[in-house]
Amino acid sequence: MTATELDLDDTSSCNPASKCSLCNARGQLSVKTATTLVGVICLTLCAGCVAAGRSPRLSPAQAAVMSLEHCQHLGITADAMAELMAAATRDGPAATEATR
Repeated sequence: MTATELDLDDTSSCNPASKCSLCNARGQLSVKTATTLVGVICLTLCAGCVAAGRSPRLSPAQAAVMSLEHCQHLGITADAMAELMAAATRDGPAATEATR
């Protein structure tokens, strides 16, 4: 798989926790991703928190640690994640609109 094919939202290698990262519920859990200022993180959420659109409140240090953990799950470095995030920003909707 090339870097351009890598999906930062892939959670297939992420281990679910035994409870929701936000409300501590123990049922209907799934691993989801969230984008922070320092990188993409994975976290375990219950169906209720997902449906409500709740997001974690993290310190920059917590987000950095979680982002590095997700990099390990994906088998990439933090620099590779930063490059992929920058490319997505650069090549995203704003770039498309600018060329119209």
